[in-house]
Amino acid sequence: MRRVSFFGGLLLGLFVIAGDRAAATNNVAAPAAVGFAEDSQDYDVKRFLEEAPHLRKIIYGIDARNYIDVNEPANTHQARKGFVCYEGAFQPETFYLRTIGARPEQKIPGIDVGSTAGASSDGINWTVDMQRPEGLVYTSNRKDETSAESHSGGLANLSYGDLNRARSLWINGLVPGSVRWIDENRFEGKASGSERVYGTNESERVIFGEIAEYDESGRPTKIKYRWPAMREGIEVWNDFLYTEPVGKTKLPNIIAKASARILTDGKKDIRFSTNILLNIDIGITNAGDSGYVPKMFLEMDKSTPYVVYESNHVIFKVEKDGLARFPDEERGRTVSLKSKLLGITLIVCLILFPFLFKFGKNLLIKNK
Repeated sequence: MRRVSFFGGLLLGLFVIAGDRAAATNNVAAPAAVGFAEDSQDYDVKRFLEEAPHLRKIIYGIDARNYIDVNEPANTHQARKGFVCYEGAFQPETFYLRTIGARPEQKIPGIDVGSTAGASSDGINWTVDMQRPEGLVYTSNRKDETSAESHSGGLANLSYGDLNRARSLWINGLVPGSVRWIDENRFEGKASGSERVYGTNESERVIFGEIAEYDESGRPTKIKYRWPAMREGIEVWNDFLYTEPVGKTKLPNIIAKASARILTDGKKDIRFSTNILLNIDIGITNAGDSGYVPKMFLEMDKSTPYVVYESNHVIFKVEKDGLARFPDEERGRTVSLKSKLLGITLIVCLILFPFLFKFGKNLLIKNK
């Protein structure tokens, strides 16, 4: 109960603060923060992969074809065009990732503009779900071993992984900041991901890569890479295009992931998936004592949002007078059917109480 009361107090504070209306909007501006002295933006592909610096802001787009609805026909999936865009920040002990744009006609499941996931610097995973206009906040404690199985912990981990893929320029499985350059063109780095893909032998979970092509300005335009567990006959590479500046950096704004395999008839099957970098601001910022927290992103256009706390997979709604438990089958509903029935039962009992009391009193007198 001590943990519940602690987080209850923490989130009740969020509940009250949220009532003052948060400043976040659906445009691409990150939450306002006072920055320290500007850090160097002089990053090209090699330096960015080697250092994986902290990011005050990153805005990028994911190929819409990466989002699969199992109920849609294959031709609909292949016909998708455009990007789902995200804004995020990656700072010491805190981060966030927010959906800022998706084409409505794509009808991509789970893509809600404004939805955000992140982690505060004091160990709280959180999500702001914008399926409701007023927002719905879920939180969990990262120190809880089961937090990854919770709604907020699961989404925070997915968002953290998505940011790391952008920080590694979408080189499959590359752990950001683990790159070591062997010579001018070749590198090796740690691999992270499924054991089925990268193997179980920790010493072999390594990615070996090389810059295979440069443009006339001396910028890398192709990186080929592989790992020991990759099957023979498969090639993987990333193509880099420089058509627009990415902030003040020297990074490519278009990254096309490609894979090729030899089919049984001897033909080569090549598949592409494109990601785009729209803006990057490299460096450390002052995100506040708690880092990024839900109140920065809540929209308060209609009413005060629900603030929800998860503890051991039990859901509690934070109300003005404390925590109220949500039945699992009723989570997300404003008023559960069970609560309605309980309320009706209480009202009926209150109405009938005088009659029942008088009847019971008369019955006792009669029995005497």
